[in-house]
Amino acid sequence: MSNLEHRLINTKPREVAGPDAASRFHYQAVYGLTLIFDEHAGDKDYALLFEFHDDLALLDKSAEPTSVAFFQVKTKEKGAWSLAEIGRQVTKTNEAGKKKKQPSYLGKIYHNAIAFEDFVESITFVSNAQMNFGMKSSAFDLDECSADEVKRVVAQIKKEHPGVTAVNTKILKFAASNLSLGDLDAHAKGKLNDFVVEHLGEVEFSLDVLYRSIVGDCTRKSRDKQIDKTLAEVLERRGVTRKNAEAWLDPIRQRIAVPGWEAFAAELKIPALQKAQARQEWQTYCVEVMNSNAAVRAVRFEIAKALNHESCNDLATLQEVIDHVLPGIEGFARSRLDPVSAERLKVMILYEAFARTKA
Repeated sequence: MSNLEHRLINTKPREVAGPDAASRFHYQAVYGLTLIFDEHAGDKDYALLFEFHDDLALLDKSAEPTSVAFFQVKTKEKGAWSLAEIGRQVTKTNEAGKKKKQPSYLGKIYHNAIAFEDFVESITFVSNAQMNFGMKSSAFDLDECSADEVKRVVAQIKKEHPGVTAVNTKILKFAASNLSLGDLDAHAKGKLNDFVVEHLGEVEFSLDVLYRSIVGDCTRKSRDKQIDKTLAEVLERRGVTRKNAEAWLDPIRQRIAVPGWEAFAAELKIPALQKAQARQEWQTYCVEVMNSNAAVRAVRFEIAKALNHESCNDLATLQEVIDHVLPGIEGFARSRLDPVSAERLKVMILYEAFARTKA
């Protein structure tokens, strides 16, 4: 276990205030997705953690990390962020009727600089809205701000963290994302398409289905409140690693390996009406499989096991494969997917025969 890994697990996260709004998690998930795409463009390992010590935490490695970059993601409907807004402390009354000043955004983002010290590569306040201070550009460091602005930021941090004698201004960053609230999903889908093309070339796939699956997964990770005891557990519940991102492409790789219906339909010796229904099931399933749930994945695994058995090696036609595999997996499949038609099960067997998922 690296020193940073030990610190991440054993440091108590700061108290998180604010509503668990669906829109907040959605924007956070999509912005995290763009960070993953950026990191994946290189060849190094990484891990992005959702809602772990901050909205997003980017580790340099998924195993024994040595540095971390934190991101606090905030959305704003109108206007730009002023330094006064980012440094403002709101007073709230607790259940006991006692008033208490809440940390400002500056106070929050610097909390992890104190907690993780030299392990911190950067801490970024990021939003869909621009900043009306500093460089007034899409991204800049605190050191690029005016002397007066730096002085104000340092003073606010020291006010909220009295034990801090010297503020590390080099790690504080501000960024305006190019993901606008109005066309958030459309822009993110474009980035996802670029990601797929970069790694697999120009291929046919359902962008909407893949996008819903990936963003849904990232949003669920953002909402996870489980307290974990190891980094491996955190990665499983709240993280995306290079290996995970590569796995997002697996359904498309499999889809590429699967031919069109007309390429093999003649091998299926079934009545015409059944074949017509199977063709419809095939077209539907080839889209749905990219966003399959746990039950479908379990059945796919059972089919893959059956296909990988040596008893399938000498089967001469796809119809023989279906007839051989269906009786062995039908009971399991119906217990997971009921109701499910016989044609759908046959189609699932055909799909795995081409995709050849290893069990």
